[in-house]
Amino acid sequence: MERGPNYALHEDDAYMTAQDSYVAQQSPLMQRNGRTTSGYQPPVPPGAKALDVAIQTKRIMDRDPVFQRSRGRWNIRREKVDNYWKLYLQDPFHTFINMRLSKVMSGLIGVYLIVLIIFGALYTTVPREMCKTAIFTYFDGFSFSVSVMFTIGFGTNGGDVFFGDCVWMQVIITVQSLIAIILDALSIGVLFGRFARAQARANTIVLSSTAVVRRIRGELYFMFQACEMRKHQLVEAHVRMYAIRHDYEFGQHYYFQSYPMRIQHPNDELNGMMLLALPSVVVHRLDAWSPLMRPKSASSCGYHHDPVHSYMFPEVMGRQADIDYGDRDGKVALDTTRPSVCNRCRCPIGEPTPPVTEQSHEAIIEDIKNYWRESQLEVVVLVEGIDAVTSATIQVRHSYTADEIAFDQRFENCVDVDPETGGAVIDFKRFHETHPADPECVKVAGAFY
Repeated sequence: MERGPNYALHEDDAYMTAQDSYVAQQSPLMQRNGRTTSGYQPPVPPGAKALDVAIQTKRIMDRDPVFQRSRGRWNIRREKVDNYWKLYLQDPFHTFINMRLSKVMSGLIGVYLIVLIIFGALYTTVPREMCKTAIFTYFDGFSFSVSVMFTIGFGTNGGDVFFGDCVWMQVIITVQSLIAIILDALSIGVLFGRFARAQARANTIVLSSTAVVRRIRGELYFMFQACEMRKHQLVEAHVRMYAIRHDYEFGQHYYFQSYPMRIQHPNDELNGMMLLALPSVVVHRLDAWSPLMRPKSASSCGYHHDPVHSYMFPEVMGRQADIDYGDRDGKVALDTTRPSVCNRCRCPIGEPTPPVTEQSHEAIIEDIKNYWRESQLEVVVLVEGIDAVTSATIQVRHSYTADEIAFDQRFENCVDVDPETGGAVIDFKRFHETHPADPECVKVAGAFY
């Protein structure tokens, strides 16, 4: 049956109608309205929030209250499957080395003691008269085992230094010596791996304690800065960012959903390479593809979704800067011979586009803040590089919640000239400081952030 031009029913209406009876049986929490990531938004009652998150969660990345930096620990607990330990046993080295240092030390000491105890008992089985030994008790055998394993050197105590050419005694000493060599090699490797962990090297890579959002030439930009505190720099340092937020779709909450954030400076298409010898500002533009902006509302339903101008899952994440600089076309061809289908909706062709209302800067900022509070946004920053000494890959993990992002602020200049050498001096006491910036200012020099 063919439908007339006035057909404007959502394809999701059938689904939502079928779900009404089911939702009515759920708890009051599940009956709350919310915004969806697909573009469809159920009607929001007056006074209700557009995004209603059931549980007030904590941050996904830890932060030290003293230094205001993350130690790289994820607030994630994993419910493992049955017999998961069998998978861990397939990689015993990394399973052991990733344990707590106290467990690693206890495990190594325990293995050494077990070997000493076993071989101490074996030495008591050696015929004393035949092999000409001076081992009379288990304590004597244990002491002899310690001397053999750690090559302390042992006397004969009146016995034969060659143990009367006794084969059994030579076999025990040889086997224990081989086991000692293997245990020493494993212990050195495990302890070196523990004390030379790359994550500890990341502690001296400083990221600003707060991020800022400011308007530059009419556009909003999310910024933070990073710098290396050591004189030894990372090789091939680069940066990535992810937005972690809670979403609500079809009566169900989706917690801790991750969305990649495109980086404009340094350009992520050039791998986002950074120079950490000096403070480097990382910039993300709040455009139509930015996960920091509120998703498209239901008012856009019925119009063709143009992936060149906005993002919808699972399309490729774009950037407005690519269109501005001519790196990508700003329009796509649309097939108008078939009924309009977009955002899982069907609407009559030729429906007038709703008027666009220009919002003030303060209104835009307030809407962004409200969305961040509703979705409990957290921006996770990953700075990676290679240590030139150990050749180990280092990853610095840091995050910013909505309360740690300041609007209409700019970072304080923390680089001065050394009067003695004429070089640069970085004052890390001012590294985290910000001061107000004029949101209407459009004259921005290239070196001032």
